[in-house]
Amino acid sequence: RTRRRSTGTPLLRMQTDKTVLNDPSKQKVNLFEYIAVSHSLLGLCFAKGKAPVHERLSFFAFVTSATMLVSMLFATYPLPFEGFLAHLWVIIVTVSVVTPSSFAYKCIGGCLPSMKCLLEVFTLFLVSGTVYYALTEPRALGAAQISALALMAEWVAEAPSLVFKYFFCATICPCCIPKKEAVNSMSDIVGGAPACHIDMDR
Repeated sequence: RTRRRSTGTPLLRMQTDKTVLNDPSKQKVNLFEYIAVSHSLLGLCFAKGKAPVHERLSFFAFVTSATMLVSMLFATYPLPFEGFLAHLWVIIVTVSVVTPSSFAYKCIGGCLPSMKCLLEVFTLFLVSGTVYYALTEPRALGAAQISALALMAEWVAEAPSLVFKYFFCATICPCCIPKKEAVNSMSDIVGGAPACHIDMDR
């Protein structure tokens, strides 16, 4: 017997391949989407999917409290110079300490999922310590302005570190790059989609 080959098979295969390419669950995020998802502040809005809300809030709390604590410690420490140079020194030192720490925080949580619980417990202690220091150290409240500036500088400095992390992961470990389904679009956020930003599955 002579078997008939289906003439629709190549066309069906092409359509299937096109569907796979357009499937958000198969595509990786680009650089800008990666920054939006992984950033401690932007990630609260743009990240969705597997990362539950308590993980995003924990990372946000870690970056915020670490920045405030380090900046208050250095702002209350006597420096040989004052004014603009003193403020600039505190911001540079704070960013230099917190940025690598936040990078390590994300790497540990991503590579060792079993450590996420310990990281969240550590964050709780860090937040508590920051609040305690701010309330008990008389000079700490006077450093609130420079701490706020240091926090904004840290949020800005996170972007270049995430650029490095994106290309590092894309080269060494592509599986660490999230997929497009993990990103909320601007229309989702403006429209108030249910996934805007909380995933309580875990």
